[in-house]
Amino acid sequence: MTTMHKFYSIFILTTVLLISNLAQSWARSSSEEEVTTLPIMVITATRIEGPLNEATASVTVIDSKTIEEKHFGTVLEALRSVPGLDIVQTGGPGGTTSAFLRGSNSQHTLVLIDGVQANSPTLGQYDFANLTTDNIDRIEIIRGPQSTLYGSDAIGGVIQIFTKKGTGPFSGTVSLEGGSFGSSRESVQFSGANKGLDYSFSAARFDTEGFSRAAGKAERDGYENTTLSSKIGLRFSEQSQLDWSIRYSHARADLDESFPLGDNKAIQKNNTLSSALAFSSPVTDAWIQKLKLGFGEEKSEGKDTVPGFNNFRIDTQSQQVDWQHDITWGSANHLITGYEYEIQKGKNKGTFDKSLINNAGYLLNQTKIELFIVNLGLRFDDNKKFGDKTTYKIETATFIDSTGSKLRVAFGTGFHGPTLNDLFFPGFGNENLKPERSRSFEVGLDQNLMGEAILLTATYFHTRIKDMIVFVFDPITFLGMPENIQEAKNTGWEIGADWTISKLL
Repeated sequence: MTTMHKFYSIFILTTVLLISNLAQSWARSSSEEEVTTLPIMVITATRIEGPLNEATASVTVIDSKTIEEKHFGTVLEALRSVPGLDIVQTGGPGGTTSAFLRGSNSQHTLVLIDGVQANSPTLGQYDFANLTTDNIDRIEIIRGPQSTLYGSDAIGGVIQIFTKKGTGPFSGTVSLEGGSFGSSRESVQFSGANKGLDYSFSAARFDTEGFSRAAGKAERDGYENTTLSSKIGLRFSEQSQLDWSIRYSHARADLDESFPLGDNKAIQKNNTLSSALAFSSPVTDAWIQKLKLGFGEEKSEGKDTVPGFNNFRIDTQSQQVDWQHDITWGSANHLITGYEYEIQKGKNKGTFDKSLINNAGYLLNQTKIELFIVNLGLRFDDNKKFGDKTTYKIETATFIDSTGSKLRVAFGTGFHGPTLNDLFFPGFGNENLKPERSRSFEVGLDQNLMGEAILLTATYFHTRIKDMIVFVFDPITFLGMPENIQEAKNTGWEIGADWTISKLL
């Protein structure tokens, strides 16, 4: 056990003892609250909270109960069972991990943490390698084009991670685990609510000696991860709320060489920070405004004993302002509209320091008429580098009570803008790139059986992407750059089944 590892273990155990004493005194002074079972809700599909069984899109929700029962330690473990989603990891813990929705590229899956974009401004994709499930309340996966609500990078869909919100009297837990390959994990978390204040906090540490990432190597490639996460909320009235969430992780991974002459002891370090400040308040009884400020930052560093191999320092940053308005009009309509401003920055040591600025306006109108729901959405993006882009979508859901069925049909467009690396990387960037464009169609059936104890889902989808950005390499000059030259067509089926054993008994 390393000195740093011992320090973290002592710190966590000391914290646990303190929390246990506080919990006992606080719990005795807190009155018991009734526990009620609420229906599964989803936010990402329309930007407003609604029942999962009324979603017009193809949606999967992984809640905290499922995460705990199945002992998912990382988000990538939780995502492996999601229909239409492929997870690819290189090597063991800490290896680059990418998500592919409906056969699209990893850059076509938008990842949000409490509403803040987490995709890399330089690479365009999100690396799930270091994202643990500590203090995570639920994960929402929306398949299909979502650019109308979320802009670039959502051709394949959106994955959003939500931090836990404190409820009830003060409570805390501690976990100590050990396993093969010299692996150990320590964590502590506590949460609660008192009058208008709610809070949750977690701290976790994971270490492993690992195994060699390269075939035929005797040395082990270790990995360590420290994650801190918290969320604090202040409620001023029934509909006025201020929430602040922050998540930080530090990870270090040993890598095998890209150089063929032996182990060069390469390592990679990642420091990631994501924070969201959200305020919601009513304007009238039928109008609620929501203002969100988001900030994301990642610092990646590679070190290698061989000069020129795996030695780098990349700093990226994203800032976001989103002003959303939820307006109920008439007896059957709900309008979601807003303005979004985002700036992405990327700095590569000794190469470039660039940024992209994007302004967007969006709207979605949801109409509910008895057993029929229709969503009509439109979005306009104005990017300072690659110009304007308009996207739209139409989604419908029809319910058949007599058979417990829901029929879904959707059509939508999407786009993926070139990344900072695509545009500006010295010697390889192409500033004349256009955004990738997509059109998608899907039809699905959700079928309840045995009084909603069993849910069967089937979805057929067809997506066509034009102006795909592909790196073109010239074997004669050994030079190349990304270009808009290809088209792609993704067609397939998603089949899923969920059952609740308690309802079957």
